[in-house]
Amino acid sequence: MLYLCFLASTSISFRFSAGYGVQAVTTETSFQLNDDEWHTVYAERNRLEAILQIDEFAPVRLSPTRGLSSADL
Repeated sequence: MLYLCFLASTSISFRFSAGYGVQAVTTETSFQLNDDEWHTVYAERNRLEAILQIDEFAPVRLSPTRGLSSADL
């Protein structure tokens, strides 16, 4: 599961499940995102982290916590 959603007119959340619960990366801007202008949203989920970036602003990164699984034994 992967999805992006607007939480408010100034914030976006990138949510994903990596098999150990839903994680979320959220970023908030100082400006309205629903301003009739195009914005660039970059969202990435890889083995080490999740990244969410809007336009040229600094990305928000999340290194998900992970519970014990059979792969760790």
